Amino acid sequence: MSYRELSMIEVKEVLRRREAGQGLREIARETGLDRKTVRRYVAAADEVGAAEASVQEVVQRVQARPLPAPSEPRQRLEAHREQIAEWLSPSQPDTRPLRLTKVHVLLERRGVDVTYATLCRWAHYELGFRERKPTVRVDDPDPGQEAQVDFGKMGMLDDPATGKRRTLWCLIVTLSFSRTSSRVQTGPGFRPVACPWDGWRG
Repeated sequence: MSYRELSMIEVKEVLRRREAGQGLREIARETGLDRKTVRRYVAAADEVGAAEASVQEVVQRVQARPLPAPSEPRQRLEAHREQIAEWLSPSQPDTRPLRLTKVHVLLERRGVDVTYATLCRWAHYELGFRERKPTVRVDDPDPGQEAQVDFGKMGMLDDPATGKRRTLWCLIVTLSFSRTSSRVQTGPGFRPVACPWDGWRG
């Protein structure tokens, strides 16, 4: 069985058995865990103490991993962090931000050899480039206070008077509180028609 990270409950059980005087082999056999994994947690417990309050510290000592060193392309980008940030989010209000493709070209001219995909990922994680804004939910208003309006193309219909194909447009009004909708269909050569509507079934 290969080494794996244990849950808090599993770690507590290992430490409980250790305090009860069980050996590594016995703990591994009765818990079904790998003996090397048990040894890691027991060794960490010996360093911090076996008190119940130190279980979290035992887990952190075993499961914490040092952050990997940044790759060479990311190191090259990091050396130009301030300039890239200025290109993407200018400090001067009258200066337009550059597209990331343009930033990539400017970096190449400066001898910074990185792929566009690497630049895109680095700008997103390090500078918040193109980070999605959180969605803010809005409570429904009181009855009769708000209506949502949408206008769009519904499709094409044959005009029986001329035999031509004409565009049918629709104005959709939805009451925010009850979610009741009505639509007004209109278009060149068509008489506006209003009718209740509980959803598009086209």
